[in-house]
Amino acid sequence: MAASKGNKYAAKDREVRRKLMELAGENPQMLHDACFKVLENASKGDLPSFLAMRDTIDGKPAQAVHVTGELDAREPRQLSNAELERELSTVRGALRGTIATASVADSPDPVH
Repeated sequence: MAASKGNKYAAKDREVRRKLMELAGENPQMLHDACFKVLENASKGDLPSFLAMRDTIDGKPAQAVHVTGELDAREPRQLSNAELERELSTVRGALRGTIATASVADSPDPVH
């Protein structure tokens, strides 16, 4: 997965990845031993080893999102003019923020 634009660590990460791939190709037994050690440590209850193994095999789990509050499930025609105006104001404010960020986020990535 490519690093986001402006990520100052991306170049360093690519260099480390390139070097690891190079060393793994030159030393397949060392790579095997390292993988075995991670598996062995995970089986003994070492959480960082388990998480590294899980994230490598299955990918990192999606972040949980907890939504709180109440849902107003009324139809728009059931709302008073003041309630409609309040809802429209909220949506307009959210759209202003979305449009402002979209102009930056939607600009073409020089890599792609």
